Amino acid sequence: MPNLSPYQMDKKRINTWVDNTVFLKSYKEFDDLHIDEIFTPEPKQQDWFDLSIEAYEYALKLVEESYPNISCGLTFSLKAENTRQGVNFKNIQELTGEFDITPPSLYLFKKGEELWNLPETECISPGNIQFLNNYIFYYSEFELKDIKDEFGRTLWCTKKYT
Repeated sequence: MPNLSPYQMDKKRINTWVDNTVFLKSYKEFDDLHIDEIFTPEPKQQDWFDLSIEAYEYALKLVEESYPNISCGLTFSLKAENTRQGVNFKNIQELTGEFDITPPSLYLFKKGEELWNLPETECISPGNIQFLNNYIFYYSEFELKDIKDEFGRTLWCTKKYT
């Protein structure tokens, strides 16, 4: 079946990023790869979710095959607000409406040191975030240090291991 998407994923870019990030251990500095660096033409915001999952699945496969002590995550940066919002979306369409201007990105972590698993990150995995069966989503909301009375928001995505 032909690919009808107007976007082309640069798999070599993902391969290089994964290998370099692991070799240089730059995952310790949260070296990420945004989807606008992976796809051409630059993706429209309405397409970010699907393209991010596609890129994440590819990167995850590379990591699982070559780096057993490394994990891969995907993050969506959500609109900052002046009050805590909590999870204010129930489906992918509503989530897409909450994206801020920063494209989603891939991250690598040493297994066991994933941001969504660290107590200081204060992530929650509410049961109402059930977009895809094979993935777990973690929501984080935090006070921005450089902007008074502003709360940043992030949604992490990771593979569900059974």
